[in-house]
Amino acid sequence: WPVVSVAPFNEPSAGWWRFPHDQEGCNLNTDQQADIIVKLRQELDQKGLSDVRIAASDENQFDTAVNTWEALRSNPLAKRCVGQLNVHAYKGLDAWREASNPGVRAALRRLASEDGLPVWMSEHGNGEESGLELAQTILEDLHFLRPRAWCYWQLVEHHCTWGVVEADFKQEHVTAAMLPHPKYYVFAHFTRFVRPGFHILRSTSPWVLAAY
Repeated sequence: WPVVSVAPFNEPSAGWWRFPHDQEGCNLNTDQQADIIVKLRQELDQKGLSDVRIAASDENQFDTAVNTWEALRSNPLAKRCVGQLNVHAYKGLDAWREASNPGVRAALRRLASEDGLPVWMSEHGNGEESGLELAQTILEDLHFLRPRAWCYWQLVEHHCTWGVVEADFKQEHVTAAMLPHPKYYVFAHFTRFVRPGFHILRSTSPWVLAAY
């Protein structure tokens, strides 16, 4: 697949990226993000990659994503350099729930629509094995956020239930540690039957998904 977008940040407003840390991430305020976005656009264009979109800002939560984009879009130069909005479907490490936070997904969707930008839900994962939490998150995101893409965190994990498949990572090779978790098959109900390019039909219920 060709590279269509590049995301320079990972949850930059979360506040928990402190040295030493064992996971990718860096705390950046919106002024710093704007400077990086502009410089990255210049570099991409100079390399002949003007068709690669810059995605902002992969925030952990939908409300933070709304606040970040409202700040970035107030900077005309940075706004012109952003071609896609990315967001994660968490509230900390928990799943974002519409019942507890009504209307926030839709607020981000409306901002993106006003600015003519596609939205990607670029990360969600959880340690719940049955797949019920995963299915609820996917359905709520597709119904209220209406993203162009929905991405799971990491399908294969080293002895960790955040993966839909657990494996044993060795330096020489990777082997399956057990049968896939039930959420592997739950996820497959979406990935097998809602294919790239499909149109999702509007439904009055967030528990119904129909596409063609």
